[in-house]
Amino acid sequence: MYYPPRPITQVGSKKPTAVSARTLTAQPPRQPNKPLLRKYEASFLRSDGTIADISQLAPASDLFESAFAAIARGTLIATPDGPRAIEDLWPGDVITTSHNSRTTQETVLWKGTLTLVPNAPRQSHEMGRLTRLPMDSFGMGRPAPDLILGPKARVLQRGQNCTDTLGTDGALVPVRALIDGMNVIEVTPPSPVQVYHIALKRHAVIFANGMGIETYHPGQQATPQTNAQMLELYLSFFPHITRVSDFGPLAYPRIVSDAQGPGKQIA
Repeated sequence: MYYPPRPITQVGSKKPTAVSARTLTAQPPRQPNKPLLRKYEASFLRSDGTIADISQLAPASDLFESAFAAIARGTLIATPDGPRAIEDLWPGDVITTSHNSRTTQETVLWKGTLTLVPNAPRQSHEMGRLTRLPMDSFGMGRPAPDLILGPKARVLQRGQNCTDTLGTDGALVPVRALIDGMNVIEVTPPSPVQVYHIALKRHAVIFANGMGIETYHPGQQATPQTNAQMLELYLSFFPHITRVSDFGPLAYPRIVSDAQGPGKQIA
């Protein structure tokens, strides 16, 4: 069943305003087996500097979940003015990033969120779990303090192996592929928790509790071969762009998890 987006109102320069017709008319493709739906919410920066809000249902599939489930509530994101909790960041705010090994500053254009519910029926196992990285588990201050990430997070890993196999000084690895029960631990939250993701003008690495993690980029998930109606619904969450290619190239190559083939590079 599809429910229309909640009304969108304007309350100052950092509150919701009207959204394009594309957002309001897109609907989840109807399928006879009634796929599991989730409520997704997003805020984005309009060209006039105000912020608009989106809230609607969409399939509980990797295409959508990956855009909303990377950073747990309470995570501290590095900004030029000091760390700020992810829930307190808004489109238009400036954060510290790393792009091609250069530290710079970028403006947040989009922030998405969903409610992760542990052990909800029909959802995938990972969508009811978080991942904890204990303090200093990857070196001094990496992270600090403990870092809690959502199921769709990718972390930046550096090393000679990246240089030898990929020709780059770093690669992005799904945090769940690093779970070992000691330095990276799967946890089941005792109650529902908000998870987030953010997107910039270009793909980059940001710093969460001192750890490098990627900003949102669809990679190969949204392609010209994606169902047209599904692609329309997907793009309705990103009114600040007109096509998937507007996300630009990846800042670092991605590595799939062991279950998909260890060490394999993907776009």
